[in-house]
Amino acid sequence: MRRRAGSSKENEPKPMGTTTVLAAGTRVVGEFESDADLVLSGSIDGRLRVQRDLRIMAEAVVDGEVDAERIVVLGRVSGSLHGRRSIEICPGAHVDGDVFTPQIRVHEGVVLNAQVHMSGPPTPPRHYLLPAMLKSYEHVPEESMEEAERAAETLLNALGFELETRAPHADKSGVLRPIFRSREPVPYKRLQENVAKLARVLRSAAGDGDVVPREELPQATGASGAQELAHALSRMRRAALVLGPVAVTHFDENPGARHLAVYERTNTLPEAVGGEPPDPAALLMSLQQAQHEILDEIDRTS
Repeated sequence: MRRRAGSSKENEPKPMGTTTVLAAGTRVVGEFESDADLVLSGSIDGRLRVQRDLRIMAEAVVDGEVDAERIVVLGRVSGSLHGRRSIEICPGAHVDGDVFTPQIRVHEGVVLNAQVHMSGPPTPPRHYLLPAMLKSYEHVPEESMEEAERAAETLLNALGFELETRAPHADKSGVLRPIFRSREPVPYKRLQENVAKLARVLRSAAGDGDVVPREELPQATGASGAQELAHALSRMRRAALVLGPVAVTHFDENPGARHLAVYERTNTLPEAVGGEPPDPAALLMSLQQAQHEILDEIDRTS
């Protein structure tokens, strides 16, 4: 079982952002993720990943792996703690397992049965840029191009991206080139995961395989945006959209036909070398070059 929590508008905002609360009596088995600060009063049996700060309250029980920016422990943890910036273990806390952090503070009155692994200052998380290219192979109304661009923006918003720059209206070449930015600073691995999700929901929306079963599609992250995008592209008889390394094409003389193909260049996002992710600016240039190559391939085969 895997659950994901976003920011909650019902809670009072904190300086670093909004807060998600797992109340006492709540029990999660499996993997739980949160993009907001998280206050845990219930129990977790599995893996807990928090993009911001985590506070494990006195009544909370965690059995598994914990990863967060800053972690404050008042309850009981059995497993590994990964505090990317710091960990504080408060009076009454009980920790069994390995602790990984560049900075730790341990109060009196705690039970700590753990190996503590100290590291240097963490590498600051980075914003990554994801370029897009939308090309129409015939003259279409400007609003059709804008509809497809808005649908792509909706889809990427669901996957953690926001519009960074909006290209001018399509020129005579019939090409739009917006650039999207990761909404939060993210590790490179998270960028790779989000791009994989992008390809997955687009294939399902295009009917290209059964990666996401139809009955599960409404619950899939970005599924509604992918459906909107498929509809917008189907209104253009001959068009191609490249989002990072993922291309979606529609070549059908019958407007409205849903014959879309999804292509992913899997080797475009390189693996981190020696644990070091690629520089965001260098990655952007690499993706833009790859997109031109992808469109060249599409042009030759269309």
